[in-house]
Amino acid sequence: MKKFQKFLGCMCVVTTLTILSGCQSAVKSYGGNMTIKLPPGQKLETIDWENESLWYLTRPMDEDEEPQTHILKRSSEFRIIEGTVTIIESKEE
Repeated sequence: MKKFQKFLGCMCVVTTLTILSGCQSAVKSYGGNMTIKLPPGQKLETIDWENESLWYLTRPMDEDEEPQTHILKRSSEFRIIEGTVTIIESKEE
């Protein structure tokens, strides 16, 4: 019985660390927060999940454009699994 309790405790720790690590699949599957900073001078065009990978399309930022912050949210019916991916743009220096 004690071995099972130790095993269960270890599994809880591993699961918690995975969720808190901010990896893409954990954010998508279990909720959480993740921030992506685009390289300077890049503008976000679109973002999408494919399987367990996050894909985002960027293009060079025009001189008259200002950097923006984009927030992709996942919300579930019972608020059990919710997550946020924040994309931050910045100007070239």
